[in-house]
Amino acid sequence: MPDHLLPCNASKVEQSMSLAVARLTDVPLAVRESWNPDACAAHLLPWLAWQFSVDKWDTGWSTDQKRGAIKASIQVHRKKGTPCAVRTALKALGFPVGLTEWFNAVPTGAPYTFSISLDVTGYGIPTPASYQTILDVIQSTKNVRSHLAALHVNAGISGDIFGGGAALTGEIVSISAEA
Repeated sequence: MPDHLLPCNASKVEQSMSLAVARLTDVPLAVRESWNPDACAAHLLPWLAWQFSVDKWDTGWSTDQKRGAIKASIQVHRKKGTPCAVRTALKALGFPVGLTEWFNAVPTGAPYTFSISLDVTGYGIPTPASYQTILDVIQSTKNVRSHLAALHVNAGISGDIFGGGAALTGEIVSISAEA
């Protein structure tokens, strides 16, 4: 008795294909995990990004940045064309940002412009490739009519400073040697 449900007049090719497909259940693949950006194998992340329609993808990103871009993709697409989408997309890549639109700027900026304030304290100064990634993400998530007027990078250094001193009190004593 064959282990397939083909009719008895099935060709040899059909029987071989049926047996090959029956062995697919032996392939170890956790389908549920492959749809979770946190549990998905790192080598499958580009395909998951394609499925989630990530607009900007760079193979040079760290695994955490790739997972963050995938996780934020749905929220970015829901609010695409808004300042919230720009902030969410950049934050997913590890760049905390502030966005100021022209009508909120002091003094008021040129119409339909905005500026980005990027805080890199604790992250290190971005490389030229990082700047290009930031600009690409902004371009793909902003609304069509608005234009980036300025990109401010703020870096700070934090740490402890120790100071010391000594207070001395006393008298000046002169000793002369006379014989």
